[in-house]
Formats: sequence, structure tokens, C-alpha cells
Amino acid sequence: MIFRKLRETNKALIIFIAITFVAAGAFVGITSFLGGKSGQNVSLGGTGMYADSTLLTVNGEKVLAREFFLVLENYYNYLHLLPTKEVMDLQNSIIFSLIERSVMGQEANRRGIKAKVTEEEILEVINEYLEDSNISLAELEKQLAAVGDSLKNAKSRVKEGLTERNLLLALEDSIKNEVNITAEDVINEYEKVKVSEIFIEHPENDDYDAYELASAAWQKVKQGLDIESIVNSNPSIIVSQDLGFFNRNSDYNPAIVKYAFNMEIGETSEIIATEDGYHILVVEDRIYAQGDEFEEAKKSVEEDLLALKQYQHFRNTIDDMAYGATVEIHNPALAGYYWYRKGNFQEAVKQLASVTKEISDNSVLIDILANAYFLTGNGDKAFKTFEDAIKAHSNDWELRLAYADFSGKLGDYDTAEEQLQIILEAESDNYDMMENLLPYINRLGSQKQINQIEEIIQLLEEELEAENLTSEE
Repeated sequence: MIFRKLRETNKALIIFIAITFVAAGAFVGITSFLGGKSGQNVSLGGTGMYADSTLLTVNGEKVLAREFFLVLENYYNYLHLLPTKEVMDLQNSIIFSLIERSVMGQEANRRGIKAKVTEEEILEVINEYLEDSNISLAELEKQLAAVGDSLKNAKSRVKEGLTERNLLLALEDSIKNEVNITAEDVINEYEKVKVSEIFIEHPENDDYDAYELASAAWQKVKQGLDIESIVNSNPSIIVSQDLGFFNRNSDYNPAIVKYAFNMEIGETSEIIATEDGYHILVVEDRIYAQGDEFEEAKKSVEEDLLALKQYQHFRNTIDDMAYGATVEIHNPALAGYYWYRKGNFQEAVKQLASVTKEISDNSVLIDILANAYFLTGNGDKAFKTFEDAIKAHSNDWELRLAYADFSGKLGDYDTAEEQLQIILEAESDNYDMMENLLPYINRLGSQKQINQIEEIIQLLEEELEAENLTSEE
């Protein structure tokens, strides 16, 4: 069953395995990607960060920059193809996974959990790498020697990674073993009720009496009138819904679930009031926890329910530890993005404002800084952030599009139209740019700009078609 495989897809563990066994060179790549011999504290890709510099601290525990970049290396071949926003999202997800990994290690130590690695496990990883790379052990040793490394060092790194992986898996087991389920839990999971519902939503402007309509509908149900006829009497207000089968653990409104399980097949409920409106339930079928079918299914239901609840408990525990951790990120750009996504707009401003010049060509970070300024009550600084960045990078169309979008959201359509017009005039011979610009103009531009870009696109399409015909001849 699917829940038995949840361990294999745990995000923190997957990220950690990626850190240890880097794709495209689990042994050689560790050195070559960082740009120097093993142990060197080399600079990483013009970021100002060094391999052995502290990228972040989690509850006082240091996480080195090399760990971040070794994960990022997995995406190295197509990173340049991704939009800036997706790159930033990827980097942010790596940061959060490193935080998860750190708090998991700390919790394992707090619980006194130990982990061992056998020589067989190390050899298994090495042999798997050799098979995937289609090389021999001797060839691997040559590759390692070429970058000043050795098989001994590679095996040591594998052992270190496996030790931590095993430690985290042991922690996962420890946390999951805190969960037990009862016979009542199994019954609540197995038993189901099938319900049809008549629903009358609360009016927004008091233009009808929802309870009065619900009362009339209830009377008609009790008289034996079918639900479809009742709905057809006032289809704009009265809605019928087939809620299907659900159990006591359903995500439906608790009042609905509780009422449904106190009813028998064919029974109609009283009018049930919720914050959404008024509900009338009709029970069409029920599955009870009894008989041979239940006895045959009970073990499987118990195993799957236990796996699900253990996984949920594990994820909630790790999420609570990660979100509650004291985190410091020592790269302002990464920190600003992280804190903005966490909803800490003041910290986002603090971090990104300290490197405004350095990030001025990053439309995503400029947009985030401007939004963070606005959300902390600094509207003037928000607009100035965009204006200064555009002054420094006047031909950055992504930046201008972000400024137009930002301005439009705040109702400043004059600024939005101005930015769109600049791109429209400068790139009128660029079909791809016009296609990209079109939805922005449809949403934020004037009718004149809409007509203009539609004419440009039509003309460019005619030119492309003519070129294609010429090339075919």
C-alpha cells in the first residue's frame, strides 16, 4: 500500500542523500564542483560564499555553504534554463531541507540515538555508483587522483553520509513508534456512510431568507419529493451535492460527519446550521464494521491507518521542530527570500535592503523587497526600489514586467502602462517577447496597447509564415 512507502519519500532524507551522493559524480564531483582539491576553502560561484564558510546556523549548529551547493549541483546542467523565480524557489527549498536535517540530527542526539555503518553498506554504494557510471574501480581511483582525491577519502565521505542517513532513519522510527491505534480507530476508519445533501448558502446581501428556504426544502423531502425536483424549484440558490462515502475521519464539517453517523439508511436529517449555510442530509447507504468482509479487511485497514498516522505524526514533529528552530542565514539574498516566504516581512526588508545594489538585476528579489517594504508600511520605498533597479538595468524586461505587475496590484495603472509601453516599443520585432507581454497588457494595459500588440503579433505571424513558405520553395 502507498503509506508503506512514505519513508522512502521523506523530503529531509532525500535531500540529505543528495548531499552525500551527488548526482553526476558522487565521488569526483564533490571536489570538481567546488573548484579545488579536497579540504580547500574555495569560493563558490561568485556568491561571496566559501565552501567552508557558515551558510546558516540552526539552534546554534553551523551548516556549511558546501552542503547547500552540493545539493544545487544536482540541477547544475539545467539550472540556467529555469526562470529566476523557480531558481529562487529551489534554493529556498534546499535551505529549508538543510534546516530540517539539522533539527533532526539534534533531536536524534537528544534522544541518545546511535547509528552504525557496515563495510558492506559502503561497498554497496560504491558498486552502485560504478554500475551507474559504467566504470571500473580502477577508473574511479584514477578520476579521484586527477583531482587530488583518493578512494579512501571518498569511502570516508560515504561512511559519514550513511552514518547520518541511518541516524535520521532511526530517529524516524523512534518518532513513529510513539503512535498507536486502537480497535475503535480501526472501526472509525472502516465504517462509512453515503450521503446526499441539500445545501442553502448564507446570502451575502440578505436578499433571501436561507433558513426559510431550508425549512421549505426539508418539508418537501419529508413529503417524499425527490431532491432533484426540490433543487429545480430554485436552482440559483438551492444546491444538491453527492457527498459520496466518507468515514468519521473525513475532512467534511464535523457537524455534518457527526450527524450523518447517527442516521440510518433512508433517514433524513433535521436542518443543520453551519457557518456556510443550512444543510439537509439524506443517508443512502452505510458500511458497518461487522461480518466477514470487515474481519478480512481489518488487518489491512489497521496497517494502513497506523502507517498514515505514524507518518503524519513524524511530519508534524519535524515541521514543528523546523519552524520553531532559531535560524540565522548568513547570505542576505537567500535570507531575504526565506523570511519573506515565512511571512517575516521586516526581516526580509532588513536582509535584502543590505544588498540592494547586488540584487538589482534579480527581478524576483527586487519584487520581494518592494512587496516587503509595502507590507511593512513603506510604500514610497517600495516604488523607489523598482525605480533604482530599473535605472541601473534599463533593458531588463523581467524587471519592468515585475514593476508593471506590482504597480497594477496597487492600482497605479499609469505606471504599469508606462513600463509595458517601453517594452512594447523596444521589442516590437521580437515575436516571443510580444507573446510573453500579451497577457500583461491584457490585464494591466490600455485598450490602445491591447490593439497595438495584437496588430504587432498578427504582422509578425504573417512575416514568419511568409519566411516558412519561402524556405519550403
